[in-house]
Amino acid sequence: MLQVDITLRPAVQGHSDFLFARHRAGLGPVVAATCGSWDDAAQRAFHDAWFADPSRVAIVLVDGEAGVIDAQGQLDGVLYLARIELLPSVQGGGVGTQLLRLRIEHARRAGLRAVELEVLIVSARLGPRHRARRSG
Repeated sequence: MLQVDITLRPAVQGHSDFLFARHRAGLGPVVAATCGSWDDAAQRAFHDAWFADPSRVAIVLVDGEAGVIDAQGQLDGVLYLARIELLPSVQGGGVGTQLLRLRIEHARRAGLRAVELEVLIVSARLGPRHRARRSG
């Protein structure tokens, strides 16, 4: 696995349009495979509702390039990662694994008891298969 420099930075309301563009670029193919097509208005409404509280969101810089979104929340001692989006240019190179390791270490240092990751598994050939949740 290639090691890259990953830096987290808090999101603010002014980042909404930038993050929506990253959402489209990073998850557009997954949404199309799941829903049959990308509906810009529906995705924008989803994004706006999700981003209503930007304090839950961290922009993740990969080697200085903003290419990942990490949405998180904490509840009852669990760090919940609900939305991690990688741009295609950094997918498949171990960046997601490295990001998860950083978040797990952060949770340990914060005294949290678990990290929960929500994953949508989609195969280009088979379409959406299932949503999986892992804790660790």
